[in-house]
Amino acid sequence: MVDDVEAEFHRPLYPRAAHRFLGHFEQVILVDKTRARRSAR
Repeated sequence: MVDDVEAEFHRPLYPRAAHRFLGHFEQVILVDKTRARRSAR
């Protein structure tokens, strides 16, 4: 029962947080790729 309440509580918040996290993660990957290209040259 507690799990159900927690699921209902977190469900609206999760997509927004996940989207923000994934956006940050993609940015980090992009920075890593540009660094790799610069160091390769």
